[in-house]
Amino acid sequence: MAKISEIMQNFIMSSPKRAIWFMKTMKAGFWEKKGQKMALEVFHQATEKVPAYQDFLKKQGVDPSAIKTLEDFQEKVPLMTKKNYLSQYSLAELSQEEIKKETFGMCFTSGTTSVPLGMLIYKKSFPLALRGFINYLHYLWDIYSPSKSILFMNGLALGPWLAGFFVNLSVAKEVEKHNFTLVTPGSDPTMMVEILEKIGRNYEEIIIICYSSVLRAFFEEGEKRKINWKEFNIKILTGGEVFPSTFRETFFSKIDPSLKKNPWRIVEVFATSDASILGYETPLTILIKELLNKRKELCLKIFDKEKIENLFQYNSLSVFLEEKGEKVCVTKPGVIPLIRYQIGDLGKMISFETMKEILAKEGYNIDDLLKKASWQKGYFKWPFFAFLGRGDDMIAIYSGAKIYSQNLFSLLEKPEAKEIKSFKISTQVDENQNKRFVVYLELKSDLKFSQEESIKSEQKYQKLIHEQLLKTNIDYKDAYRLNPKIVLPIVKIFPFSGGPFKEDKNRQKPKLVI
Repeated sequence: MAKISEIMQNFIMSSPKRAIWFMKTMKAGFWEKKGQKMALEVFHQATEKVPAYQDFLKKQGVDPSAIKTLEDFQEKVPLMTKKNYLSQYSLAELSQEEIKKETFGMCFTSGTTSVPLGMLIYKKSFPLALRGFINYLHYLWDIYSPSKSILFMNGLALGPWLAGFFVNLSVAKEVEKHNFTLVTPGSDPTMMVEILEKIGRNYEEIIIICYSSVLRAFFEEGEKRKINWKEFNIKILTGGEVFPSTFRETFFSKIDPSLKKNPWRIVEVFATSDASILGYETPLTILIKELLNKRKELCLKIFDKEKIENLFQYNSLSVFLEEKGEKVCVTKPGVIPLIRYQIGDLGKMISFETMKEILAKEGYNIDDLLKKASWQKGYFKWPFFAFLGRGDDMIAIYSGAKIYSQNLFSLLEKPEAKEIKSFKISTQVDENQNKRFVVYLELKSDLKFSQEESIKSEQKYQKLIHEQLLKTNIDYKDAYRLNPKIVLPIVKIFPFSGGPFKEDKNRQKPKLVI
């Protein structure tokens, strides 16, 4: 990124008022051009400075000098993944700067597909990311109002994981200057409720930042203790897992009966452990998503889907997003630059102007939508990103823990599992709105179990799968420590080609995640 651009960004972002004014003022075309320019700059810098990327392109037969336009970039630059790139080189080879001089900090990916990968945090861009995050909270909730005392409760996983680390630093930088108190229970709903009970009433506002599954457990624990939620002015930021609209309504019915007047008291960010924050839910995206999910034909017209899980906007100054076969590709600068990096999540991109035009043709005006919802602080003309779901080989359960189909392959090789032909993993929501982890097991063709035998085997495999994941999956182990009842898998056994395995008859490969 050019020096003058860095100076301008630092100047703009140093003042919340100035930053929000800038974000609202710049036209959609500005953001699109900046994103495209940034993507090309990151690519060419990496080809000059990153040994791993130079080797990667050489093996792919790509001449960097031939990449001059965005069209060249999207047609000729190979896709990067954790498997084909990040896990193939050392940190020194992946870095474009000297680690000891340019690294602000280091966090880790979860390691659910192999081993945890160290991710270096760029000294040049990280302060901007922190400032952008805290300005986003101010845009939503006026956190810098001098009359407000705010308790920030970080309910994200702590330790080496990026999200909790990031939130702690963001808020800690503001504690001395503002009426903020930071408390860090981590993904422990019992501790979160205890903190709320003991000190929550001393603050005008309580901002809880956590995964949606932890949020559900937090409310369940509070219900057990007969918490009167209306005593507290709670606002919530969540991420790391899908947060369905039905959950938003459930939680608002507890903390704010006037949901329809203030739906942005609960918002979500889209982020990954290896690429940090990529997208933000805004009042505008909340209203558009609600509209699209009510009008299936309009959603089909825009995203070729009857329903979208969530809708975000993204800042093109910090990230360039693409879709390749509905898989999200990320380009962004850093100590380890990411260039057309497939994160494994599914999504579709649409420009601000295109979204605005389609809605206008259907009789919906963006300004009118916001005015009707009583939002008076303007909006950003950033591009939109519709989140469609996780990748094919993974599910997310409690506290954002990721379970991959690969985690269970070795189970089938054990002597104790000789009667099992195949498996599938999934999630289901129980009566308390908890997302549960479910494993479906298919018997071999020559076996049939009675109901009693099935129940006994389901208990046996629940134990085997649990023990397997405790050994191989850091995410699962941490989530189980926090909430064993919710995280322990539900196991269901089916006869050969029965239940969810019936569909595999006509498939070249079985679908392992449903």
